Amino acid sequence: MVRTDADSDLTSSLDHYLMMLALARVDPRNGKWCVITAGSAAQTGMVMVLEAQGDWKHFKPEDRGKLRKSSTSWRRTRTTRATYASDMRP
Repeated sequence: MVRTDADSDLTSSLDHYLMMLALARVDPRNGKWCVITAGSAAQTGMVMVLEAQGDWKHFKPEDRGKLRKSSTSWRRTRTTRATYASDMRP
């Protein structure tokens, strides 16, 4: 089992970002890894802030279910609109 804490995950993501940034200067195809590692660092940072503030503790299981349903509904609507828009092309 792999275990990690938020602090080491954040510093590791930032270290990888800097390494990929140096590689991207040589080969631009490595730029995608900069985006991925920066996103990982940002997500970890946001989780750390939520945990520090205690803002996530008020969610109950039924609240999480409502969030999942609304995001699924949004995705379905977006997909339907995209499909409709592609049907309208000549």
